Amino acid sequence: MVGTIRAVTVPGRYAVIPTRDRPHELAQLVSELHRQGAAVVVVDNGSDPRASPPVDHETDSPLPNAPTVIVEPLQPPNLSLFWNLAFDEIEQQARLRGLTQWDVGVFNDDTVIPAGWFDAVATTLRTTGAAAACSDPYGSIRALTVKYDPDNDVATRMCPWAFVLRGELGFQADESMAWWFQDTDADWWARGNGGMAIVPGYRTQNLHANTTTVGVLAEQAGRDRAAFAAKHGQVPW
Repeated sequence: MVGTIRAVTVPGRYAVIPTRDRPHELAQLVSELHRQGAAVVVVDNGSDPRASPPVDHETDSPLPNAPTVIVEPLQPPNLSLFWNLAFDEIEQQARLRGLTQWDVGVFNDDTVIPAGWFDAVATTLRTTGAAAACSDPYGSIRALTVKYDPDNDVATRMCPWAFVLRGELGFQADESMAWWFQDTDADWWARGNGGMAIVPGYRTQNLHANTTTVGVLAEQAGRDRAAFAAKHGQVPW
């Protein structure tokens, strides 16, 4: 963690978590996001048992701040679709509240974030005017960095498993990239729409990185790389 960041907040703070069969990791992440002031939308891709919000056992109604759960069992999974389902739900919630600005964190279900992460990243998002922001996932920077142009620097790309979008810009993930490269597509979109900012410190963890990219999903990753190349005329790595 680097220094102390004075939080600059907007009234809406939300989080998106696609998940499948990781109840322990999901529960830990949801609890931490609640502590950091985020309303959570979970997209359950066919977990067994199904992910469901905790309820008051006397009234059988969701507890205050319980996550919204969207069930989408599509197989093979399409992470871009799952993000978009959650983005649409969040926009509806934000508009019903009369909000004109809202922050949307996007997380893998096996992400671990430190205390103060959301304040640090959302403040960076708002004070820089960026479209997306993250913390430094690789310990490679010592000062705030904002990127406006595509490049092939893996060490300073947008963190794939934990980042925040400026929700009112209405980003929609490209569903032609179902499993891989949609995070880099979001990164490059942000660079062209105000910037992608990286705050030093606040290291996050991705507990089970790449363990599910096998079989049909490894094949899909290859198709996603080709889709990215067709869209952008290049691939960064």
